[in-house]
This record gives sequence, C-alpha cells and structure tokens, in this order.
Amino acid sequence: MLLYLKSHTLIHLNPKIAFLILVAKSDISSYTYINKTNRNQVKFMRLLYDKVYEHICKVDFESIWEGFHAYHFALYDDKKVYFKDKTIMYEECFLGNTSIKYDNEQIAIWKIDDYSKEDPIELAANMVHEMFHAYQYELGEKRFPNDIEALDYPVILENVLLKYAENQMIIRAMEEKDKKKIKEYLSTLIKSRTKRKELIKDHIDYEYRIETVEGMAEYAGLLALKQLDSEKYTDKINNYFNNLADIEHILFDNRRLSYFSGSLFLLSLHNTDISVFHDISTEKRTVYELISESIPSGNLPETVNTDTIETSLKTFLKNRQKLFDEFFDKSPNCREGSFTICGYDPMNMVKTENLVWCKYFVMLKEKAKDNPLLINGPLVIKVDKSDTFKVLAYYTI
Repeated sequence: MLLYLKSHTLIHLNPKIAFLILVAKSDISSYTYINKTNRNQVKFMRLLYDKVYEHICKVDFESIWEGFHAYHFALYDDKKVYFKDKTIMYEECFLGNTSIKYDNEQIAIWKIDDYSKEDPIELAANMVHEMFHAYQYELGEKRFPNDIEALDYPVILENVLLKYAENQMIIRAMEEKDKKKIKEYLSTLIKSRTKRKELIKDHIDYEYRIETVEGMAEYAGLLALKQLDSEKYTDKINNYFNNLADIEHILFDNRRLSYFSGSLFLLSLHNTDISVFHDISTEKRTVYELISESIPSGNLPETVNTDTIETSLKTFLKNRQKLFDEFFDKSPNCREGSFTICGYDPMNMVKTENLVWCKYFVMLKEKAKDNPLLINGPLVIKVDKSDTFKVLAYYTI
C-alpha cells in the first residue's frame, strides 16, 4: 500500500505514540523480565524474517511482470528494524506498510504488531506487493491518485448501483474460463463506466488511478501467493469476491474498493488474449484506459439489490455526519492559522462541506515555519473551499 505526502513521499498509515517503560533501579526482577521479553522478540522476529525471505526466494518475479525483480525488504516493530544481514534500532522513516528510499535504495517495509499472528507465506506475498511499489517508484510511475481531491467524490445512488453491478461482472469474469464470455462481462463493465463518467465526470479517474497504482501491486502480490500456496490464493480470491459483493461498508469506500476491483480486473484477463503488460516508465494512461481500448463497449449491466443499496447509502451518509456531530459535541480546541496539508492517511479521512475528519493524524506545514506539525487524531481540519490542501484551522479534543 502506498501512503502519500502531497509530493508522493510515503507516510505512516496508523501511527502509534511511542512510550517508555520506566523501571526502578531497585526492581531487578522487572528489568530482567523486560530484558528477556526483548530478547525473545528479537529472536522470533528474526525467525519470521528468515521464513519470509525463504518464500520470497521461491517467487518467479519475471513471470509476474516483465522486468519486475525482488528488492531488499525490512520488517520492523516499535523498537527495531530487521534486514537480511542486520538489525538496527527503530528509525522514524519506517512508517506504514509500503516502499521507502533507505540508504539511497528503494526497499519494501512491513510493520509487525504481533509476530505470532503472521503467516510467513501471506506476509511474503504482501512483501511482493510492496516490492512492486518499489518497482513503480524506480520506473517513475506517473499515475498516482490525488486522495485529497477524492474527498469530494460525489455520492449519487445511480453511480453506486452501477458500480456494484460492475463488481459483479468482475466476479463473473474471474470465474469464467471462456475467452468470449470474459470479454462480454468486461464489455458490460466498460459500458457502465462510460455511463458513470457522465454522472460523476472526472471523479471516476480517481478509481482508475487507485486500480493502477494499488491494483497492479496487489495483482503482483496475488500472483506471488498463487505460486507459493494455491489454497491460500483461492481463499484470498474468495475473500475479495465477498468484498466486491459487500453492500454495507466497502461499497462506499472508493479507495479500498478500487484496490480489490483493480487486482481482480487484471487477473480476469489471464484467460484472454489481452495482455496487461505495459511500460510503467512512460505510460500516462491508467490500466483501465489501456485495457478498455481492446474491448468494445457492451450493454449496461442490470442493477440489482437496489432497495438494500439505497438503504445502506442513507445509513452511510447518516454515519458520516455523526462523526462530525459527536466530535464537536466534545467542544474541541480550535487553532486558526495558514497551513498546508503535507501528510495524511488516505484510508481514514472523511469530508463534509469544508470540514475533514481525520481518524489517526494529519501533517500540516504552517506558513513561514520550517518543521511540519504532526497532529494526532481524531481531529477535524477546516479547509479552503477552493483548495482542500489549504487549511484555515484545526480542531483537537
């Protein structure tokens, strides 16, 4: 997953405030216990790293995407960072699950909260996803989404109904083996997206860009998982089918939904004669725009579950407003000023009018000051109506 600063620098998705364990000098038993716990943590993190490395060495990267190759990677926790040949103390540049530039090298990184809950095979596939982001950065990927502009994505029932119908076409295409029928399902999707572009204009480009940047990376991760364990791959695909069929939650989360639709859209083409490969270093068109040139537009899909989706949409809008109402009921502190958003968590931001609710954090650059402010959430920022990157005030509890 890529996490963005405005300049496409990577940033933390779910920050946690670091804490210090203070042990009295006289409390030798407590010190010994903590010391032993730390040694065990290092031991098991190292074992986990070695297992993940072993699985990654089995992956045929070239068969996933021509030119794609393995990158160095690091696992980390709140105290240490683990590389193949060394372990270092935690550094602030290790934030989120993503790709960063470290020591002048693009690497993949993954945060481990509880090593006992990690499946080395699935983690290896996740690392391939992040390695593909490293590959995209290395090639100068140009098709990044603008998550801040996407906060103004219009909520229109007809658009939601068509998008849900599209997702069912992707599922059918994934389950189908016949090339002709796969193309028929996808031609229906193309017709639907043409209609939705009329409804929501250029806002649909955000979906296309997420499908490109995140969808391609997850496509790579899924193919790696398929090489490593076909049963785990099938389970994950079925889980993604469930996500595309979800009506209550994921349907209204454009970023997360496009992550699934993008990867499955690419996988559905495996049984056709349509190639998904292209030159990432020069291509400006999104994956959808490229592939849609090879498939003629068909008929609009039949919209289904209309009443249920309409009810879910009303609930979604009600809950969104509730976030703001409950926040301001707590009489938050307000600081006015002239700020610019320079770091954010795209998965946990919600906008209504000119207010943006941020679940975990936001980073603001104050005018005439060098160092950005890291403000932990939940918080609300008041943005300029003509430019969402410009912040006029922020509210904290």
